[in-house]
Amino acid sequence: MHLVRKDGVVHDTASSNCWTATVWFLPHLALQPTGLPSALNVQSVTATAPTIPSLPTLRHQLTIAPGKTQPAVTALIRSWSTTDLSLDPATLLPSLLKYNIHPDNNSSVNLEVEVRYSNYKNVSGVELPMHIERHVNGSLELSIDIDSAVIN
Repeated sequence: MHLVRKDGVVHDTASSNCWTATVWFLPHLALQPTGLPSALNVQSVTATAPTIPSLPTLRHQLTIAPGKTQPAVTALIRSWSTTDLSLDPATLLPSLLKYNIHPDNNSSVNLEVEVRYSNYKNVSGVELPMHIERHVNGSLELSIDIDSAVIN
């Protein structure tokens, strides 16, 4: 797969990194029934990581053309597309998103991504996280602080 940046430079990227159904910077979209792909399987799971209290968690997995693809392909797509979205037990707002990305040259190597959401503010009736941190393999990769937002 090719990715073209704004400056016109073309980069090869692993197609395995394009299957995640949950938008990492605004996971609320994954909670809207009308925004869910028809091939998305959503199930409730419980987080059991020792550093995370037990949180209500939604596991999203894409299931492409069930029964029409080879079982090995279906399993691969499910593994590439799996995301775990944990909700704060008090507010039921997204608090943690976990999924894997892969190096462009090796889709069988998993790099764990963990996105943390906090400091929610009500903007025109919508609760938005004003602080977002994205960690890759345990290292902080990106920290976003939002001062204001407008809902159209």
